[in-house]
Amino acid sequence: MTEQMTKRVSNKWRVAFFVSLAGNIAILGIVLGTLLGGERGPHGGPGGATSAARMGPVGQVVRALPREDRRALGQAMRQLRDDNRASFGTPAAQIDAWISALSAQPFDAARLSDLLAVWRESQNARGLLGGDLLIEKITAMSDAERDELVENLRRARERGFGSKSGLGR
Repeated sequence: MTEQMTKRVSNKWRVAFFVSLAGNIAILGIVLGTLLGGERGPHGGPGGATSAARMGPVGQVVRALPREDRRALGQAMRQLRDDNRASFGTPAAQIDAWISALSAQPFDAARLSDLLAVWRESQNARGLLGGDLLIEKITAMSDAERDELVENLRRARERGFGSKSGLGR
């Protein structure tokens, strides 16, 4: 009986050790990610020029726009997000649907596929509107404003698209 208790305690300590180790590695990852992650957006979170660089050329063009234009695009995109909630549900409702689909017995891959299709549709709608708004904004610019936009993009390219100073005014 003593041998069984020793094994049981030993297994508990082994599990505790691995849980502790995993927690320490996670904390180390967070700290290193924060230290090495580089830039922060205007509100302290991630999302400076690095975020725009990940979006590719479209993100760089948006980032090169004057601040007022970026804000107007952001406001329009937030309005779309609010409108999408009526069509696609709130994020919490979407997560609840995913939880329900993932925990269903028996598992139904088609249900999960439908949820993914709804998500893709909402993302596509957002991307299409964002592109349309960007084209509308650039079309409304004067030649001088477009020249300034081009110059901002050239400067960003020379800096490697990831400078802390960002683009625009």
